[in-house]
Amino acid sequence: MVKPPLTIGQAKQGNKNCFNRNKTDSKTNWGKTGLGAETVFFLLIECVSSSFTNWSQLELGHQLLEYKILSDPNLLQLCQNDKACPLNPKNFVKRCLGIEEDCRFENSYSSSSVKCSLLAGDQGRTLEDKKLEFWNQADFGLLKPLYSSLSSICESSNREQSTLECSSNFRYCHGKNVFVDLSNLKKSSSKRYRNDVILKGQIGGSCETFDELGIRSRLKELSYLQSWGHEFKNFETYPTFVLNSSNCDVVFDKKTIVMKLDAAINMYHHFCDFINLFLSQFLSGDFSRDVDLIWWDTYSEGYVDDIFGIMWSVFSKFKPIELIDLDGKKVCFRDVTFPLLARQRFGLYYNMPLIAGCSGSWIFKLFHEHVIHRLNIAQKGPTEETRITFIQRKTRFRQIENWKEVCLFIYQLCNATSLVV
Repeated sequence: MVKPPLTIGQAKQGNKNCFNRNKTDSKTNWGKTGLGAETVFFLLIECVSSSFTNWSQLELGHQLLEYKILSDPNLLQLCQNDKACPLNPKNFVKRCLGIEEDCRFENSYSSSSVKCSLLAGDQGRTLEDKKLEFWNQADFGLLKPLYSSLSSICESSNREQSTLECSSNFRYCHGKNVFVDLSNLKKSSSKRYRNDVILKGQIGGSCETFDELGIRSRLKELSYLQSWGHEFKNFETYPTFVLNSSNCDVVFDKKTIVMKLDAAINMYHHFCDFINLFLSQFLSGDFSRDVDLIWWDTYSEGYVDDIFGIMWSVFSKFKPIELIDLDGKKVCFRDVTFPLLARQRFGLYYNMPLIAGCSGSWIFKLFHEHVIHRLNIAQKGPTEETRITFIQRKTRFRQIENWKEVCLFIYQLCNATSLVV
């Protein structure tokens, strides 16, 4: 079992516990440094200009780096002015992802990746029709409705107050200066997949504008691994709430991702967690590993991830923190993301309807490159050759009856080698 980097009580803020890894001195008085406003401005510009002298700090593979640079005007300008930039901006072809309002499939990154063939049952369909449908089912077109549905439930003009933005049906949320009260977790007797950890008023913040109707309109998909609805239906605003040591037992100053989790012992299920977390990073626009991760698992014994635990290092430099280690605490977040979950309705890829005769989702190609890059896995042998490992299930009740036919088909594929285990 992976343990948190700090146990409760190791880091303290006054008489309260906290996870402040980058704590700055709040008493610093910039007015007494002797630096004028112009000097401070140019120092900031210099810092921004030099911060990506080492582009490897972004820890992004070629394709994702290209997307990130093109979608970030500041990075694009830095790249254009930096001879050390690993990509040549002059060679960039401006393409869209799929979440942009005016993005058409033929102008997307996926257009060169998705391949389809016409089948016997495709009367009246063209290849273009099939590619578009596949894009909307299993590629970045799937994200567009979610991205378009993002709207504020809690708004504030004061940075010290709270904000909360969520997609339809609470599939994805991002908040600032919000709290979660875990006094109802009671880990000693807690069961897995609980929907009653958060009660009314045990999650909230201080909002100038609070859309209570917006909460009620997002409660159509109330299931543990489909949405965050069971938690955010209890969100309330408290005008006097301030995120500080008086109101919080634990403070996360660093950006934080809170994850509900599917079964860790099953690769199919668990990688639904990882690829949906990856998709959520496109909604937030942030691929940094300088984040805290919280495993939202309500089981009293915690979450064990011995088989695929290394995958968390793709997303964070720190060991995940378990929910049960925050039991009974009022936990506050400066910046927190509640990502897409593993078993959304018609999500990726559990419960995903898929048109026959198409393949080549750019999401999966990008996810593959990202994982290989972040885990620093060396590619041995010819990269144009596909290596397939077929895992033959031999349990009593779950067996692949036609495994010989599958292996024969794999053996006949061009540019592929196979191994049966």
